[in-house]
Amino acid sequence: MTHDHPTLEESKVSVRPKKGARECLAIVQVWRPEVSEREGEVMLLPCRGRPERVMIGRSSTSDTWLRQRPGGSTATGPLSHPKISRRHLEVQRISSRTIEVELLGQGTLLDPNAQATERCQVSVGETFGLAGRGLFYLTLRPERLSHLEYFDESLWPTFAQEDGIGIVGESAAAWRLREAIARIAKHSEHALVTGVSGVGKELAAQGIHALSTRAAGPWICRNAATIPEGLVSAELFGNRQGYPNPGTPEREGLIGAADGGSMLLDEVGELSHAAQAALLRVMDSAGQYMRLGEEHMRRSDMRIIAATNRPLSELKPDLCARFPLRLAVPPLEVRREDVILLARHLNQKAGHPTDITEACAWALMTSATLEGQVREVQRMLFASDKGSASVEDATHPAAGINAAVLRAALDAHGGKRQAVADALGLPSRYALYRLLKQYGVEP
Repeated sequence: MTHDHPTLEESKVSVRPKKGARECLAIVQVWRPEVSEREGEVMLLPCRGRPERVMIGRSSTSDTWLRQRPGGSTATGPLSHPKISRRHLEVQRISSRTIEVELLGQGTLLDPNAQATERCQVSVGETFGLAGRGLFYLTLRPERLSHLEYFDESLWPTFAQEDGIGIVGESAAAWRLREAIARIAKHSEHALVTGVSGVGKELAAQGIHALSTRAAGPWICRNAATIPEGLVSAELFGNRQGYPNPGTPEREGLIGAADGGSMLLDEVGELSHAAQAALLRVMDSAGQYMRLGEEHMRRSDMRIIAATNRPLSELKPDLCARFPLRLAVPPLEVRREDVILLARHLNQKAGHPTDITEACAWALMTSATLEGQVREVQRMLFASDKGSASVEDATHPAAGINAAVLRAALDAHGGKRQAVADALGLPSRYALYRLLKQYGVEP
């Protein structure tokens, strides 16, 4: 297999802005009760010159809020809420990463520790609020989001909604991720998607397939952690009927099933080095492989998209070399301003009210980490008075999981419940417990 296209290294699809892009302090509306449609709008503070005092309120001459999009922005006017004064907050930039906020109107100003105050300092990555009226997040934003070359405008979402490949977010990092997915999709080589557990690697991989020339072909997904060690070759390559034992049914194998499309091998780092080595020939030989028990070569015109949350140093170097295209999915911590948009989307998908309590919004915005990523957002919603009901309501049997898969995953992870839940893509250990009980599998 030759690699005529330039390798897309992780640094090329980083969450960092392009070199030379001017960044400004930006205040983002992240939680707005009664006017949630304005969540995600941003106010850019002046990047140049002496620090200016900026007013936030209902006056048409105070603040300018924008729906910032690649290549241009749309002004949406001042805040709209009957309990917000014409001149409610005064904001002044005091350093390249810090502002001072002073309360001018009625109500309660909440500092980054959620304490009532008349004046406070807010640094990049911190949240402040008007109790009951809104939460605001301070970040850095480019003055102008770069024009997108690959992610077609037909896929763009309605502001703050889900886009054409399932991503939710209006942060600069979210738009860079969309562009990176579309860029990799235009190439034909095998691709490796990296990122912490729960960050959305499968969604990114599916986006690569959906935007590629293989989109009409099969999309085959398998979690490598659920493949028993002794069955790796049979699962990947298939076997002829009657092999290795009389009565054994013919198996097509994942590689054969993916002919003409793409195969996602999730958590590829969970495969043993011997199992990883089994992939090398088919990746090097234009898809040539043999089913177990057969003597003739088959060919599958398929693309492997692998995903892992492990450091690349833990993968076989020669396997890594077969993935010239690489995408690092950014964790939610670096696009925190998207988290409540995502939370509302998760509620909507679950068929629950999209309301989010102020307490839950604060928790989502100020949690020191979002370990578990999307699963942690789900957990916080489940624990909220206005989240997605309960954990039990959300634990439906997962597609493709049965008693054999559960036993294999338990064996592969030494019975560690959280590791098994993560490997199977379940939202929590409670979902795993429910499935174990349903299928009568002893942990």
